Amino acid sequence: MRRLFKRFVAAAVLSLSLFAVPASAQASRTWVSGVGDDANPCSRTAPCKTLAGAISKTAAAGEINILDPAGIGSVTITKSITIQGEGTLGSILASGTNGIIINAATTDRVVIQNIEIEGFGGSCVSGIKILSANQVSVINTTIRACQNGIEVANTNDVMMTIDQSEFIANTGYGINYTTSVGRSRAWVTRNLFAFNDLGHVRMNAPQQKMSIDDNKFAGPSGTFSLNNGAQLTSYGNNLFDDVPPTGYQLKQQN
Repeated sequence: MRRLFKRFVAAAVLSLSLFAVPASAQASRTWVSGVGDDANPCSRTAPCKTLAGAISKTAAAGEINILDPAGIGSVTITKSITIQGEGTLGSILASGTNGIIINAATTDRVVIQNIEIEGFGGSCVSGIKILSANQVSVINTTIRACQNGIEVANTNDVMMTIDQSEFIANTGYGINYTTSVGRSRAWVTRNLFAFNDLGHVRMNAPQQKMSIDDNKFAGPSGTFSLNNGAQLTSYGNNLFDDVPPTGYQLKQQN
């Protein structure tokens, strides 16, 4: 009888262990809301409050969704992730800091889509700062009143797509490469660059290459800074309110 009881207990323990969910389990999709709480599991019905709270509960290659118009806080990204604000006005108020830092593995892919980053009068360092990743996509995102809209400070190879975004009234550059070490390739399409004080794009090395198509460049500076053989190539319909930059190449589409 005692032996039978022991077998029953062992079977019960095994059954419970098979169905137990680890406390550290991460979801492939999480949510944030202005009325959420970072102590929540970041589910649809119990969302987190900030991106920083949600990213630790989101699995690599997962997605963080923004439920409502709210300040969602700055965040550092260290893995493949998508941050999606479609249908809302999810915003980051980055006062005295960076809005989003991307410091992921050299195999990781990061997507930032439908986000507004507000620099609060130029006190924001960079709206998005790229240190490391394999691929970065910035889509339908507005970066306003930072020192740099996007700062590219990579030391590894990185590919970037920047599409349908706005870089407005930044006190430095819309896109600023602050290193000459890593290689990068950027496709920049259908964006607005306006009233960036020092210029719209600054590049620093021959291994930095950018293709631009169907962008609008406006404002008192109207300038590009292409240094040390950096390559800027146009494949189509860009509108300048000033003369095209020195080093600018025009390539016809096939």
